[in-house]
Amino acid sequence: MSIGTSVLFVALAAIAVFSVPQRGLSRVQESGVTVRATVIDISETGASRWTREGTRRQIRCELEVCPPDGVPYRARAVQFVGAATEEVLRPGTTVAVRVDPSRPEHVAIDEPLSRVA
Repeated sequence: MSIGTSVLFVALAAIAVFSVPQRGLSRVQESGVTVRATVIDISETGASRWTREGTRRQIRCELEVCPPDGVPYRARAVQFVGAATEEVLRPGTTVAVRVDPSRPEHVAIDEPLSRVA
C-alpha cells in the first residue's frame, strides 16, 4: 500500500470515528425531551473542532439523569462543547439535557447551557 493510500485511509477512518456518533447526537439535540441531570464526572477526550465561534472541545460527561416520572439513572454524554459550557460543567452542577425517549441512555447536554435548580 502506498503512503498516499495509507494517509487517505487514516483520514477517512478519523472522519468516520468523529462524525458518525455526532449524527446520533444531533438527532437527540433536535428532538429529544428536556430533563434535569446532575454532572457526576467530566473529562476531555482530547479531540477538538474549530468553528466560527471558536474551538469546541470534546468532553465525556457522566450524568445522573432525573426524569420527571421515573427513577434517576446514569448516562454518558460525549459531545463537542464551547468554552463557556465547559467552564460551567463541574461535578455537582445540575444542567438541562436532552434524552431520546425511545433510548434513554442517549443523552446530550443542552447548549447554550441551561443550569437548573
